[in-house]
Amino acid sequence: MTDPAGSVTLLTGRNGVGKTRALLAECRGVPGAVFLDPFSSAAAAGQLAILRSGLSAERAKRLADLMRIAGLRGDGRAEGGARWLFAVGTAILGARQGATVAIDNIEAGLHHSVLPGLWSVLLDAAAERALRVFASTHSSDCWAALTRVASERTASCHPEVKLVLMLRGGKRFTFSLEEMSTALDGEIDLRGGHVD
Repeated sequence: MTDPAGSVTLLTGRNGVGKTRALLAECRGVPGAVFLDPFSSAAAAGQLAILRSGLSAERAKRLADLMRIAGLRGDGRAEGGARWLFAVGTAILGARQGATVAIDNIEAGLHHSVLPGLWSVLLDAAAERALRVFASTHSSDCWAALTRVASERTASCHPEVKLVLMLRGGKRFTFSLEEMSTALDGEIDLRGGHVD
């Protein structure tokens, strides 16, 4: 994929279509690239003190907002979804200017109610710091939340946003934010399942 700096790309599709492989390919050979998956976040809570010492006031506030959304306490202790939300937040807010960040199964363990807050932080960081953010999901709630949050912003206040539907056999279909909004309004599921 040739995504510009300051963009958010969400990959979706059924199991086994190559979403994780595509995310890893985006990071390969890119200096400073960050790859996150829900099974590697066990140490994320321990990053709190390190991040607090190196974050600007604005990034520290955003991290605190994510912690509040997740129900994470100031000592960094949390369970499952809250720990994952914190890991995603630290990766995004700690990434250097122009970095590539890839997040596998971004919605893992998260309640759908926290997704708008997560996307808001991701969109802000991508736009302000020229990040290339790639994420994967199986959840229609996840791409719907991204669509709603990005659509509520003016074009100058959000990065380029797109959804890539991956199908078996290497087929890919790319949807712009406008097309995502149309699909959402028409209650069309873009996850690659069978339509009855």
